[in-house]
Amino acid sequence: MSFSNQNALSRRDFLRFTSSVGASTLAVGSLTSLFGCSKGETTGGEAAAATASGGNYPSGAAVEAGDVVLYNATQNDYPPFTFLDTDGSLAGLDADFVRELDTRLVGYTIEHVMASDNGLLGVDSGRFDLMIDQMAITPEREQTYLFSEPYFTAQTVIVVQKGNPLGIQSLDDLAGHKAAGQPGSSYTTILERYNTEHPDSPIEILYGDYDTGQEFEQIEKGIVDAVVEDPVMTRAYISDLGSQVEIVGEPVATEPIAIVLAKNDHGAELKALLDPIIIELIADGTISQLSEQWLEQDFTPRR
Repeated sequence: MSFSNQNALSRRDFLRFTSSVGASTLAVGSLTSLFGCSKGETTGGEAAAATASGGNYPSGAAVEAGDVVLYNATQNDYPPFTFLDTDGSLAGLDADFVRELDTRLVGYTIEHVMASDNGLLGVDSGRFDLMIDQMAITPEREQTYLFSEPYFTAQTVIVVQKGNPLGIQSLDDLAGHKAAGQPGSSYTTILERYNTEHPDSPIEILYGDYDTGQEFEQIEKGIVDAVVEDPVMTRAYISDLGSQVEIVGEPVATEPIAIVLAKNDHGAELKALLDPIIIELIADGTISQLSEQWLEQDFTPRR
């Protein structure tokens, strides 16, 4: 099978659309009419639990009779990686990556489930079979979960108020200042690790359930001095939504992004199925093409 994403919004078009209607309205309003499930048998991810988590979205690839359904924990408000298209379908780099996986998986089909902030717990408990949601491989996570081969390389940068009034260029410069952080995120882990290594000059982390736009609002209002974030998302918010922030200094981290799987026999079985496909997608240039399409830069992992 093959897939062509000719109908998906571009990152720029999506951000222009959400700026006019409101991202929260788009996400909440569209979810109420998008419950459904694809044909086939279920695995560890139960349909009832999936629906309770916020709605199911088929990957877009054709479903063969008898396919086993794998439930993927994701979100629908993280452009340009996963977001709702104007027709209510899931779009973005991760959504396209899943479709490419799905077309090459024999005997399986992948269905997206909106997992909000409980994706990792759902994988751990067996509610979800996998999680494809820009999840970085970290030593802490590897103690609890299996990871596939990386399919993407993520950078982390420091973002401050436009004009950089405090002259921040590094984490050392951020010491003694306030930074927003979402509990459990890989970005916040970078700040926490810095504080562990520098107990006498820590960064003050203000924890909250922030999305990217809310983080930038905190900076614009002077509530926090900085955040550490993804440069792709940051540039999109600056260029398309007019966020009054800027990237400073050099990247503070580069991390491999991979599929999260349960650390058990089921996860090991899925890893054995998915790893060769990911390697193939990298080798044939598919990952590079998706990266250029959505991010205007190649973030393919180097093997």
